Amino acid sequence: MTKPVKIGTFIILVNFLIYIGLGLPDAIMGSAWPAVRQTYHVNVDYVGYLTMISLAFSFISTLLYPRLAKAMTMASIMLMSMGFVMIGILLLLWGQATILLILASVALGLGQGAIDIAVNDYAAKHFTSGLMSILYGMYGVGVTLSSLILAISLLFPTGWRIGVLIIGVLQLLIMLFVYQTRQEFAEKDNGSDTATETGGKLRGADCLLPIFYFFYSVELVVGKYLSSYAVDRLKLSDSLAANATTLFWAGLMVGRFLTGLTTKWFSNKQLILGHIVLTFGGMGLLFVPKALMSRLRTSF
Repeated sequence: MTKPVKIGTFIILVNFLIYIGLGLPDAIMGSAWPAVRQTYHVNVDYVGYLTMISLAFSFISTLLYPRLAKAMTMASIMLMSMGFVMIGILLLLWGQATILLILASVALGLGQGAIDIAVNDYAAKHFTSGLMSILYGMYGVGVTLSSLILAISLLFPTGWRIGVLIIGVLQLLIMLFVYQTRQEFAEKDNGSDTATETGGKLRGADCLLPIFYFFYSVELVVGKYLSSYAVDRLKLSDSLAANATTLFWAGLMVGRFLTGLTTKWFSNKQLILGHIVLTFGGMGLLFVPKALMSRLRTSF
């Protein structure tokens, strides 16, 4: 395995900023969904279909990335991907037709999938493992920030649209910043394939991949449905439910940062087991009877 090529602090910060932008749109279909679905007159389960559409096109953009990386510079791929994200955000803001939700999910899936794989590719070549953990934490910064913006916007008569507009402006500013620094990402894929270094043999660590994707799906489902659960089941207001989702994303952000900081003292096995325990503990709290929660609230 080749060692990461050292780069300047400024370029590291630019990558962090891009990953913050990657997380910005993800709270729209989660934190603000109870209000968004009322505007578009769709059922609560519609977000599941939209998520599947977004993930499908994200997968497509991931498959297309190797070919794009050989024909285009990293900066061009990033800017094109951010353009798709901007299109998705604009479609969400435009009108009340259900088809716009579908088209927005397509655009967001294409854009975010390509951004994710492009930044990961660049970071794998230039970042240390510690910086990679912080990079993933920056996604949590973006999604937490957008969830908070949406929670505040729901307090005003303009509702969720002003929050999405603010997210769009932030995304545009990040896109312009990347454009100004595009010369720093002028490299293309050299066509090397490090996957052959393992000789094609299945290692024990490879068996963890399904587990990783299982918990990633849990993270995605909770982020998408927590706000709707809080509104429909717990009878919270749209804004308060969005705040609850913000706490979830904030926990994700803090967890990723802490993971990066504690890798020096704990092994990967200890970290994985600890995270599994915390995940199931958090999931268990969702099944606590409402009456018991009311008693605990009055006690304190």
